[in-house]
Amino acid sequence: MKIINILESPDYPKHKENLKNVCAWIEQNDNHRNAKNYYNLDQVVDKFDSFEIIYDDNNIVAFSGLWNNGHYPNNTVRCSTRTYYHPDYRNRGSKRNVRWSEDWFIPYEVDKAIQLGYDYAFISIELLMRRRSMQDLVNYISEDRNWILHDNMCNTCRQHNDTGKFIGVNKDSNCWQNVCYTPLKSVIDREFELPNISIAEYNQVYASTQKTRLQRLG
Repeated sequence: MKIINILESPDYPKHKENLKNVCAWIEQNDNHRNAKNYYNLDQVVDKFDSFEIIYDDNNIVAFSGLWNNGHYPNNTVRCSTRTYYHPDYRNRGSKRNVRWSEDWFIPYEVDKAIQLGYDYAFISIELLMRRRSMQDLVNYISEDRNWILHDNMCNTCRQHNDTGKFIGVNKDSNCWQNVCYTPLKSVIDREFELPNISIAEYNQVYASTQKTRLQRLG
């Protein structure tokens, strides 16, 4: 197994073509709950701060990216963006034998975020009902550094007008997510900030939609 940041690889065209092929395969064959997130991903991959592919010989095991691209405050970057595991390498059942994100992508992307000068890195998981999964993630990755589970539900989407100017958060239910974050510097002059609402407010507004959303994601 090997992990490659394709944006820094001299073989970038080859890796991009591999990504294009696997994304086309996903569109035709995979019923993954977020399959649409990967359609034509190769066309925007160069907008990521880094984008990693894990290979098993020549087979793509998984991929993931580090992302800001004007979507978050300039001092904040998102790890594990557009993460995908090929069906042949996914865990089956309740036992997690391999944690590709936690053991491979997140450590690499945090180190890259530090190199790029970001103050904070964060990870998000959709739906309050999956907050236990986020807590499990935090417990696992906090063995290496301090990760903090945000008390509220944070908005991870942004709306822009035709000229690219930020005009506010996207209030769709899937944009309010569980977030954990980690400081990347010993001294930071501003707090971690994403638009957020309390869990009580989230339940008041989205309780009727998240069960349906969860069924679609299952």
